[in-house]
Amino acid sequence: MGINPTIISKHKFGDENLGGPIQFTSHIGLNFIFTNHYSIGYRLQHMSNAVLYESNPGLNLHMIELGYRF
Repeated sequence: MGINPTIISKHKFGDENLGGPIQFTSHIGLNFIFTNHYSIGYRLQHMSNAVLYESNPGLNLHMIELGYRF
């Protein structure tokens, strides 16, 4: 889990406006190692501008990860 300041190069996508280039990204995730080399994980990530701008719709992402460990 963690939180990071984020700078994005584009903040308008069609009718959606994330407010501006400065955002904050927080995430939490789980990773399961099921053999010595293979793993699977899930991550929930939220990005918003913490009301720095007038528009602050936020963006939620759900990610699934398949990994190979060397």
